[in-house]
Amino acid sequence: MRRLVLIILSAGLAGCAHRPAAPPPPASSNVIQYQGDLFLSLKEPQKGNIRLLAIAPDGKTTIRLADTGEELQALPRGYFVSRKYGSQGIQLLWASAERGEAGLRQRWTLMD
Repeated sequence: MRRLVLIILSAGLAGCAHRPAAPPPPASSNVIQYQGDLFLSLKEPQKGNIRLLAIAPDGKTTIRLADTGEELQALPRGYFVSRKYGSQGIQLLWASAERGEAGLRQRWTLMD
């Protein structure tokens, strides 16, 4: 009986010894985050990659990304969701349909 217990324990320990080691952690890299605020108006609708198309009375704002052609919409304090910038890359800070103006915040990350 004692011998049977020793055989079972030895087999269990041997099985543990053959498990693969955990992969090494990824190499470290520098992550730099940027953000910039944009002021767009219907008189001057484009800054860089972002073009203001329309502002509805409730503040819902429509923009177009020049490089992808995506048309995106958001309400004030909400985010424009896009393939390129994800769900929190471009935020509509405020919008005025009466003045035809909108303030946006753009965030992006660079990895070294």
